[in-house]
Amino acid sequence: MTTTDLKVLDDILAESRTQFAPEMKEDDYFELFAAQQVLRDKQLDNEEVQYGITGRGEGGSDGGIDAIYLLVNGRLIRDEEQAQALRTLKQNIQVDLIVIQATRETSFVLQRLLRLKDTCSAILSLDLEPKHFSETYNEALLDVIGRFRIAHKVLSTKFPKFTLSYVYVSRGDVQSIAPLINDKACEIENDSKSLLPTITEATFKFIGARQLIEIAHKPPKSSFDLKCSDSVASDKCGLGAIALVKLSDYLRFITDENTGELLSYLFESNVRDYQGDVSVNEGIKSTLEHHGANEFWWLNNGITIVAEKLTPTTKQLIFEDPQIVNGLQTSQEIFNYFRSHPEAKKTDDRELVVRVIGSSNSDVHDSIIRATNSQTSIPAASLWATESIHRDIERVFKSSGLYYDRRKNSWRRRNEPLARVVGITELAQAVAAILLQEPDHARARPARYFQKANYHKVFNTKFDIGLYSVCAHVRKATEAYLRKAETDRRHRNNLLFYVMMATVSLHLRRPRASAGTIAQIDVGSIPETVFERALSIVRPIYVRFGETDRAAKGADLVAALRVEIVNTFNHRLKRVAVASK
Repeated sequence: MTTTDLKVLDDILAESRTQFAPEMKEDDYFELFAAQQVLRDKQLDNEEVQYGITGRGEGGSDGGIDAIYLLVNGRLIRDEEQAQALRTLKQNIQVDLIVIQATRETSFVLQRLLRLKDTCSAILSLDLEPKHFSETYNEALLDVIGRFRIAHKVLSTKFPKFTLSYVYVSRGDVQSIAPLINDKACEIENDSKSLLPTITEATFKFIGARQLIEIAHKPPKSSFDLKCSDSVASDKCGLGAIALVKLSDYLRFITDENTGELLSYLFESNVRDYQGDVSVNEGIKSTLEHHGANEFWWLNNGITIVAEKLTPTTKQLIFEDPQIVNGLQTSQEIFNYFRSHPEAKKTDDRELVVRVIGSSNSDVHDSIIRATNSQTSIPAASLWATESIHRDIERVFKSSGLYYDRRKNSWRRRNEPLARVVGITELAQAVAAILLQEPDHARARPARYFQKANYHKVFNTKFDIGLYSVCAHVRKATEAYLRKAETDRRHRNNLLFYVMMATVSLHLRRPRASAGTIAQIDVGSIPETVFERALSIVRPIYVRFGETDRAAKGADLVAALRVEIVNTFNHRLKRVAVASK
């Protein structure tokens, strides 16, 4: 590493922080930036990346872990309900536990590895209870440990592929790492697999200043090419193509060239997860396994892809930002087939039909997603990303100075500052906290609002559409206030949804309000004194129940807050009544 590397990296960090998160301290932003670079191919949105950051919390140590992420089949598992629900998965399950140590130091320090080794030994020793850990860990880390252990328990009998990745990020020079430190990293890899035999692969990686620069300069892969035996293109209603593609060439398209794993983010717009051993998949599997006189594409409906841009040639299709909107089951079975028969990559010359529609119009994408997934019975809530309400919210947000990231990570392509970006999960949390007055679920169990039973409680066309921009702005304003009022990030996270709920009640001068009433709020007119008053009501209750993550996620805190808000207005009414006599 040269001094130039350090100067270039610091310039990148400064510019990025100014553009996306000027309110964050340098050390905090470095942790976020490091996690974003490590996870860039996992396609997590910004809120999900921030959710995994465990460092700098009070109430215990971070154990040398600044961020930790549990992903199953490419999706972040962020609450215990999601972890328990993993028991419904069938087979070919990929579990990734990613542990990140990030520091702005200009070196790699042995002591940090020793501490990381101790912490991960505690995490992987499944019979060791938290009270017996060598350190008292903060609640954010304990929460991840709990989720990991639940997931491991429900999945262990299904023999998932389990990858554990350690990543140590600093502003140092990877080429100058002492042999003793490299040896300790290898020891951590080996010890991890010894402690937990279900781990398929354990890796330790160092990322220094030069590597951070290279990753930051390398855009996430958005351009793909797909080799085809033959294709026909049409531009009657926009550019589209139908192609015959060898199974092995399609496999190359849907897998990571470095790891050989399925690129799960290509299937974000597919409304179904892999369904496992259902009759349809058994049929696809049988067709793949038993070669007959019939071509594979004669017996299979094929794949549908939508892309931002399509460039077709007879023997190759090139497209930008593709999404496989129909064909996940077929794709997974093809992936499974070649994993079981690697020799077939060279010998199997069968083909499948691939349809590609190139359009930058998101409404076109949505209509294709809905149409191509209407052949079988699917709960309406599964199509939430394509529903008209989200397109309406997207339009309303533009006029109110916000950017709705309904298509995951689209804000990156448009270089939107994080202060303006609102993800779908973030919005669901805001509405749940303010309208439903469920700050406990918003804090701990946001995934529940995308289940059929709860979805329309939050996203409902009967509500005034202005509700959503108001709730989003209240969240942004509350976050800004808490950054000044609360120094500890853990307390800010725990108090956020409760203060939002109390702020709206105080501003409207009523314990609870309808969607229509909330939609009329001018958030910019809410004085800071209202946020101060809301915090003064919430914080003593939070302290009373222990100032913990568990309290913020439980039912007692919100029940006490509801009573306190009602009492606040009852006292006010009594004073008014006395004054009028």
